[in-house]
Order: sequence, then C-alpha cells, then structure tokens
Amino acid sequence: MSMIPIDYRTRHPLEDRREQLAGQVEQYLAGGHVIQSIPIGVSGEKDAVWNNRKRTPGQTDNAHAAFQRNAAEKRRLLADTVRYCAEQGMSISATADAMDLDRNTIRKIAAEHGIQFGKR
Repeated sequence: MSMIPIDYRTRHPLEDRREQLAGQVEQYLAGGHVIQSIPIGVSGEKDAVWNNRKRTPGQTDNAHAAFQRNAAEKRRLLADTVRYCAEQGMSISATADAMDLDRNTIRKIAAEHGIQFGKR
C-alpha cells in the first residue's frame, strides 16, 4: 500500500476556498450592494478599544514637560551645594564624587546657575 504523493493531487485546497469567496462576492454584488474601499486604520466600529479613551493632542508632551520640570527642580535644590563646593575650590570631579553625582550633572547645574569652577 503506497500513498499518493502530494504533488499529484487534482485540486489545491486553496482553489476551493477561492471559488467559495468568489461566489460570495458575486452573490453580494447581485444583491445590489457595492464594495467599498476602507482606508487603513478605520475600523467602522464606534466603540473600538483604541478609541475608548479620548486623547488630547500633546498628551505625552505634557508628561515629558512635567518630567523635565521635576528634574530641573532637583537640580535647583542641588545648586547651593554645588556653589559651596566651587567656592571652596573643589574641582568638578571632586564635587561630583562628594555629592555622588555624575560630572555631567554637576556641569549642567553649574551652567544653569552661573556657577564657575576653578579656571584651567
């Protein structure tokens, strides 16, 4: 008993499905309906999951701005300590080590608040 190889099938399974869909389309058009082209991203459903929440323009911009304001406030609170270290003659690296901060953060605080460290 040998099996017939798949290459010798008389009809491909997708051909049946294509014919079935073609028949449904013809039946739809025969009923007086018209096929419409719907743009990408339009679902046609009013209460789609992604449309439930009303989004306002710039919503993420507001969140990012709040984050930046919070970071600027933290730097403002650290400015007095940075100013004190600069007046004591400490370098940016020594100040960063003493405050347990990154040197770039110390540079940013100094630039924002007009703090000058020792000249080279």
